[in-house]
Amino acid sequence: NQVEARRAELTFDPGTSAPRTLDVTGSVKATWQAARGADTRTLETESLRLSFAHTAPGRSRRFERAQTLAPGVVTWSAGTETTRVSAQRLAADFDARNRVRQIAGTSGVEVERRLGASPAQVSRSDELNVAFGPGGDWTQMQQRGTVRFRQGDRTAQADRAMVVRASDTISLTGSATVADAISSTAANTLSFNQRTGEIRAEGSVQTTYRAAEANGITNFSSQPAHISADQLQANRDSGRALYSGHARLWQGDAVVEADAIELFRDERRLEARGHVLGLVPQERGLKGNATAGAPIIWRVRGGALTYWSAERRARLEQGASVQSSVGQISAPGMDLFFAAPSGTSSTSGGLTRAVATGGVVVRQGERRGTAEQAEYTADEGKFVLSGGTPTLFDAARGTTTGRQLTFFLADDKILIDSEEGSRTLTRHRVEK
Repeated sequence: NQVEARRAELTFDPGTSAPRTLDVTGSVKATWQAARGADTRTLETESLRLSFAHTAPGRSRRFERAQTLAPGVVTWSAGTETTRVSAQRLAADFDARNRVRQIAGTSGVEVERRLGASPAQVSRSDELNVAFGPGGDWTQMQQRGTVRFRQGDRTAQADRAMVVRASDTISLTGSATVADAISSTAANTLSFNQRTGEIRAEGSVQTTYRAAEANGITNFSSQPAHISADQLQANRDSGRALYSGHARLWQGDAVVEADAIELFRDERRLEARGHVLGLVPQERGLKGNATAGAPIIWRVRGGALTYWSAERRARLEQGASVQSSVGQISAPGMDLFFAAPSGTSSTSGGLTRAVATGGVVVRQGERRGTAEQAEYTADEGKFVLSGGTPTLFDAARGTTTGRQLTFFLADDKILIDSEEGSRTLTRHRVEK
């Protein structure tokens, strides 16, 4: 609607005297109204060329394109939203009704969006293309080439980015990463909805949670936790994050693999579902001679695992089994208890106790024990069988039963606890 500058040069078509270009230089300021007339767009630069569209003879000329010949800044607002775009070169294309159809920027592009009281969104890239709708409002914004994004404590980067205004969604593709004070996530594609807090990632997803005390969920060790999967669906506001498809978590020496791993921030809970496999170290510095040497790693298997970080307890279900050089415990369900991490050791925060219930089978060397409940205590290096009719089968000693059976890893000692008035039965194999 209006152009101000220190100098203007108008060029005409030969023969027709119709305007062809208008070059303006020196403190250039161009303004134009949106279709509804409510919002104003402003372009500022030191040099601007306005090109006129070819029209039939006798008809008035309209602008076809405006392009800066020097660095420029264009600003527009809509309601509580203000957008500022700067670049080494800017160009705007107009439609047949002199409305801006698109704005393109190249070299050193920076976009700053302010939505109400929210922190400013700042993105930088090599190229930019902004599309506008018939009403004059922009509809989508595409950036290409080393895209960098920042809003508050959140940062992101990718090869390409697209912002869709209607859904307020930012999509990143090509070596995409997004990070905040707690975690960082990389994937082939990433998208996050700034209105709902929804985050989606596809392809080679990997998240790093910076420290156990920061996220409060993955605290198997004091070291950072990592999760990889095929897909991620999360919500920043609700604090839920679902990793699905070959999900894998590792932190220190602890590893959990499953079909899906879901984190619940507010409940400080982790759930692994489907074909759960894992490795958990046993806490070091234990008293028992049999467990005080090389690190002991327990192999975990089951259909589902739930971990409560506040309690430092994991519940393993649907065919639970744990196995190490110490022995093996199998049961329908099992609770695993962990020490609090200390220092930077990868095994710090390891397994201290395991309690299995419901048709338990324990194997330790040549021994095989059965009971309704079994408890393994790491610092004492012992198994305790109780409930039902605890029975211990030993290839050398035979069969032992009692109300409660306790056997130690360091030696062959078996403690038999029987109810008052009941009989303790021990069978020893007789060599022929």
